[in-house]
Amino acid sequence: MDLNRIPSILLQTFLTVAEAGQISEAARRLHLSQPTVTGHIRRLEANLETTLFIRSAKGVSLTERGAHLRESVQDVFAELEQILQELDRTREVNGTLTLAASTTVARYFVPRIFIRFHHYHPATKDSGVKSSDRLTFLVFEFSGSFLGPCPAASSEDSLVSSISSPIRSEASYPR
Repeated sequence: MDLNRIPSILLQTFLTVAEAGQISEAARRLHLSQPTVTGHIRRLEANLETTLFIRSAKGVSLTERGAHLRESVQDVFAELEQILQELDRTREVNGTLTLAASTTVARYFVPRIFIRFHHYHPATKDSGVKSSDRLTFLVFEFSGSFLGPCPAASSEDSLVSSISSPIRSEASYPR
């Protein structure tokens, strides 16, 4: 079998349709049109020369071969995700992050965010604080393996992110 004839988008569409049980719901989840999702499934079935779904007015259900393919594709995608996560864990990242925040945000919220960030990225260190009339600039240096993003921030931290955005370089703020 020539794997070049089966683009991964067809397999991703297949898994989403199998999970959703309806073409329209799968299209919504994938942000694609219903005809596009139907076309992906037809193309995959043509490439594999087999029927993967039983279609009815209530939706779709997997054939025996479709169920087998779903299990196999899920395993392959899970293994690929694991490989990509391992590559991310060993990726070297170096640099300096300068965060500009109002004095209140810098004093009360940024330290908690930095502690959480430092927990997941231990090579990060606080390199100092610079202040102007209206803003405080916090400088963080990081190097070593990048462990991936921190878990989702709390709503309070999200509020801080929106208050602090957009992050600009120190030079773009008046002194």
